[in-house]
Amino acid sequence: MSQAAISIIKIAFAVTCFVFSAQLTYDLQLGEINIPLTAQSFVILGWAVFLRPLESVIAVLTYIAIGVYGLPVFANGASGYEVIEGPTGGYLVGFVLGAMVVSWIRDPYRRETILSVFLLMLVGTVIILICGIIRLSILYGLEKSFESGFYLLWKGALVKIVVGAILTYVIHLIVRAINPPEKKGG
Repeated sequence: MSQAAISIIKIAFAVTCFVFSAQLTYDLQLGEINIPLTAQSFVILGWAVFLRPLESVIAVLTYIAIGVYGLPVFANGASGYEVIEGPTGGYLVGFVLGAMVVSWIRDPYRRETILSVFLLMLVGTVIILICGIIRLSILYGLEKSFESGFYLLWKGALVKIVVGAILTYVIHLIVRAINPPEKKGG
């Protein structure tokens, strides 16, 4: 099978996982504020560990395009361009940038450790949160953006980083066992 066909299959499978991960939600109620937590960020960043940077960007942009064009694939079944323009639009942009950076800095020889995967997930999550805070600050001001875009999300984000790192590392070990990396120079 050609490398292009393999890339297309990986991207299609990643997009499918992104769609389903957005439907895995937990509504965290803090007083009057409802915070929907989804598996999106750790699934997107987990896939970024296995995809090349261009594949990651194409996969996330495809997922976003599917949602923008009307399929209810975003958190809580949302869809449409208004999601990009709304308060969560910054996080969607962060998905693209976070996935690209994680794919770019990951170990191309597939020698990830649990610590390196944790750090990749941390870096990607920080990028996602920064993009979300920037968008929220444009809409609501900096103080309110930190209130609703960081202070209320950081604990859930930390849980997703840890769970995502563990799951990604286990999958990484399985992939390495099935398809060991080629030795250099040999």
